[in-house]
Amino acid sequence: MVLFVFIIINLVGIYFYFNKKFNLFLITSLIILFVEPIFQKLVDPSMFGASFSVFGFDRVKTNLVIIFFYVFILLARHKQFYLKNKMSALNKYIFIFIIFHVFNVLFSENIGNSLAITIVAIIGPTLFFYVLLGMPDTVFFNMQNLLKIIYGSVIIFIMIGLVMYNYTSQKTELITDALINRTGGGLWLSNISTQILAIFFPFAFSKVKFKYSNKIKLIVIILFLILLVFSLSRTGLIVYFIMLLLIIRKSKKKISFIILGFPFIISLISFAKYIYNFDLIEMFSNRFVKEGDTLETISKDTRFSIYEESFEIVKGNEFIGTGISTFNKLNINNFSNAHNIFINILVERGIIGVILIIILFYFIFKLKEINLENFSENNEFIKLTKIGILGFLLIGMTGNDLFVNSGFINGWSFYLILFVIGVNLKINNYIFIKHGIK
Repeated sequence: MVLFVFIIINLVGIYFYFNKKFNLFLITSLIILFVEPIFQKLVDPSMFGASFSVFGFDRVKTNLVIIFFYVFILLARHKQFYLKNKMSALNKYIFIFIIFHVFNVLFSENIGNSLAITIVAIIGPTLFFYVLLGMPDTVFFNMQNLLKIIYGSVIIFIMIGLVMYNYTSQKTELITDALINRTGGGLWLSNISTQILAIFFPFAFSKVKFKYSNKIKLIVIILFLILLVFSLSRTGLIVYFIMLLLIIRKSKKKISFIILGFPFIISLISFAKYIYNFDLIEMFSNRFVKEGDTLETISKDTRFSIYEESFEIVKGNEFIGTGISTFNKLNINNFSNAHNIFINILVERGIIGVILIIILFYFIFKLKEINLENFSENNEFIKLTKIGILGFLLIGMTGNDLFVNSGFINGWSFYLILFVIGVNLKINNYIFIKHGIK
């Protein structure tokens, strides 16, 4: 019954696509992507705690439903839309990327797990990317609609996380000294969510206006602050602050940001303390301040022992890696990932895998702004994309693997990265054709 409901939701997205309601299709696709883990858990209720290391059919069937409908769209659509610019190199890259992961599976320490992860976290997002490219350029040129899609996705994602957090907090005694639960629903609100949503965070400060835009932006900003509080992610707090500084630096209203920003944050801190009895300053002090001096605190961090063990694991598998999703089986403490996306990729996909990831981000950072007055909103989209991807990478330096987030096999990160690449390609393509730019 649960799987049937999930299939119906996907069919709604298909209906929007073939009736040319592309904006509704995009928001539906992102909602499906973000709520899929709930259906995944309902279909396979055993998927809590230790069973994160188990990848069977029950674990992936909701992911496969999504992929099936992407394949259906790609095979069934009647009219093709082609990119006129910059696509041949990206197509070649994606072909090599897929072929590499085929070999990665074949030589994996656990072929079954690696195949399952590759299908749902590599093939799935790639198919989604080509579905995006198959849509008219004009869909992506409307910044107001794109922002509504992004804001709606962020609100839904964080609200689902808060519901899960509240539910699991009542069922576990595993809490930190700061009395904030970072397990169960906390997984959704820990550095996993702060890393994934970093890609969208800069868009909360977009200058593009639409009906109720200021109110919606305020809601999104508050939800991001709640996410950072409940996640208690030290790296997330620092990286989001860095992104905020970059946004302020590129803004023409720097003084307004500073004058309005600090009272706003202080008000929220005071509200949390006196209404909900959350002392945020004390909570984060407990997370940041440990016994001993700063050097001792850093050197005792568990991540360093994980990094050291990771470099031992990679010996003998330097080029193609041990196979995607094998890290949790190969390290002594059964950690789900190396707490560093590049080290994790080095272990599981080797030097070639790391190079391919670097090339992927090259496609993003080489995007150039179009110096035409009528396209200032599109230029802003490119700027905000780069800040968001930079934040994603910075959190990933102490966070989770790019494709396998703490046992979740949804490929959230890769979906969103390919989403912003696809949107920027379509925006550029529209401008190039419209104005004959080469």
